[in-house]
Amino acid sequence: MALDLRGDAELFLNLDDFAEKIEVHELRKRPRVISAIVDRSPPEPLGENQNAQAGKLTISVANDPIKGIWSQEMDRATLKVKVALLDGGVAELRPIGTIMKQDSGMLTLWVM
Repeated sequence: MALDLRGDAELFLNLDDFAEKIEVHELRKRPRVISAIVDRSPPEPLGENQNAQAGKLTISVANDPIKGIWSQEMDRATLKVKVALLDGGVAELRPIGTIMKQDSGMLTLWVM
């Protein structure tokens, strides 16, 4: 059976099946809710200092000013996201650390 990407795309690209809703807080803007893939795997230590870590978790979001976070206007100094550090935990406001990966469609960000 052939796969019809036009007809089946919504089935395979449905973020509601594996994404979480998180809040984005930007300076002088109203908070908004977006979909994000949240990776709560323990971060790797930085260099020789085993106590220093790059962040608490990563989020992958659309590189889009409406549906996600747009890399062209992102100010890491003021951008925060409200996300739970533990699956099922209470969401808290956390700063963005750095951009881990980026392309025209998606951003992967460290959350501190």
